[in-house]
Amino acid sequence: MIYSLVTKPKFEEHLRKKVGDKIDTSELETEIAYLKKQIQSKQAAKERLGLEIDRLDESDRLYELKYEDMQGRLYKLYEDIDEMEEKVRVLQQRTDNIMRQKISGEQVYEFLLAFDRLYKELSDIDKKKFLNTFTFESVKRDI
Repeated sequence: MIYSLVTKPKFEEHLRKKVGDKIDTSELETEIAYLKKQIQSKQAAKERLGLEIDRLDESDRLYELKYEDMQGRLYKLYEDIDEMEEKVRVLQQRTDNIMRQKISGEQVYEFLLAFDRLYKELSDIDKKKFLNTFTFESVKRDI
């Protein structure tokens, strides 16, 4: 019954397409790539600002104001980098969790084939109980 359905090439193709469509991490991966570029940009700005701080002339009458301003900006860059790195960690963890839980079309296909073999081993009473439960649950979800 299920085996005859599962072994049809169109069913397998449709099943693989449907299962594959359900899990798409491309948005997460795009956001991770974007954040990594932003981190690189912030790190380059941090390095440039550090060099500017080192080049400040101590004899300049506005040295203290310039130094404090640059230190504040440097601190802000560190905070931004840390925040973005944390976002990358969270997004990467979400992506990893999704991939671990991903059910491939092949796994579903193999399960259906195994189910058919198992179903053939059931007694007629057990088959009837299963079909009644399966039908009831399917109808209940449609309501």
